[in-house]
Amino acid sequence: MAASLGLDAEGLAFLRRRLASCWHPPPTRVVSQAPIAPLEEPRIPAAHQDRIIFIALHHGNFPSLQYLAHGLRQRQVLTSGVYLHTAPPEGVYDSVYACQGSLAALIDIVRHLAARDDARPLRVYLQAHGRWTFLMPLLGAAVPSLEIVHELWDWMDLFIDTRYEEVFAEDGVFTRDEIVLMRACERHIRHRAAGFLYKDEGPAMDALLADASAPARSFLPCPPRSWMRPVDPDRRLHHDVPIRLVHAGQLKGKQASCRIFGDLQYHDMIRRITRQDLDLTAFASATPPGHAPQQFHGDYERLSSQIPNFHFHENRPVDRLIADLHLSYDFGILLYPFPSSLCVGEGHLECAIASKLFVYIAAGLPVLVSAKLFRMAEFVTSHGIGLVLTDDAISGLAPALRGCDYPSMCRAVHKAQDDFHLEVHLDTLIAFIRSARS
Repeated sequence: MAASLGLDAEGLAFLRRRLASCWHPPPTRVVSQAPIAPLEEPRIPAAHQDRIIFIALHHGNFPSLQYLAHGLRQRQVLTSGVYLHTAPPEGVYDSVYACQGSLAALIDIVRHLAARDDARPLRVYLQAHGRWTFLMPLLGAAVPSLEIVHELWDWMDLFIDTRYEEVFAEDGVFTRDEIVLMRACERHIRHRAAGFLYKDEGPAMDALLADASAPARSFLPCPPRSWMRPVDPDRRLHHDVPIRLVHAGQLKGKQASCRIFGDLQYHDMIRRITRQDLDLTAFASATPPGHAPQQFHGDYERLSSQIPNFHFHENRPVDRLIADLHLSYDFGILLYPFPSSLCVGEGHLECAIASKLFVYIAAGLPVLVSAKLFRMAEFVTSHGIGLVLTDDAISGLAPALRGCDYPSMCRAVHKAQDDFHLEVHLDTLIAFIRSARS
């Protein structure tokens, strides 16, 4: 494994420490859709081609797995979910494994699955990014016959500008050795995966992919068609009530690094928006493993108790979120502060396209997006589904929204729902997952 990553002695020592920190004995293996059943073997089809096995860090990390599992069920393809940290979501997969944070359990489970049919290599779909990209070379070393199709949304090669690596280390986001390891693992994925999926596009992403030798495919994380809610093409804003904005996704608390996550620390943006004749609601993303929701988002809950027209809710399943957003809000927002001290790579900001954009479309909401987010701004403009705003425009947001052609935006969202849902690309995705390097 170390040789394939090209690590020096210091990098190898760090990798060993990283593995040791998560290498505790396998727990009770299986969590099923029913209550936990110790030592119970999940129902798994006999032949590998009858199912697709998903391996994920934790529930809520990215919604694309839930989308794919739903779509595969409609195609009568069985699925298994293997979750490293949290319990798998209920009702999503046909069978599930929970590793409860144990790498030893993950290896044990994958070896068990691979041993069921020695004549055919086991192919899995792995969702892992950031400090967990080492899972692909680890699984490949533990099960040499394993074929891995890797979904990688957040490329650290774009997120961490080489000019600011020291800032990430100084602020305790990643150690220097960890940054080296992540970059090595991303190179490994681009060259050694059976195939990999990405969602960001633009000049920086093109440069990143220029020398990739593994098959690659761009995949927009769109919800299934059946989750979408109808749009009234003639819907109008009510001039006698505040316009309702909603943010659905990741927020960082005041304890997070201001230099790294300044755009996700939303406290000042909340105040700027709610000072106007606007109502703002935020639905948080899933709380990371090891954090209590109150600990992670407590300052936003306190802010909601202080500002009457700001409301805060913890994470909820995406299908339920879409239903809750429908007709309850007027705009979904992708508006962020970009302080001059922000050290996130410019390429990441320019290329990124967020899953929440398609959640808003599915819920029938026009979108407000920051001009700094170039690809999303271009998407919103080209499809006519909302407004692109500079930071200076936030202070005059209320009159700008009152003066917009809202019915036209709603008609554009209705059209976008026909073009941006999972089923448009599902068959080609299934073929890619099954035969990327065959």
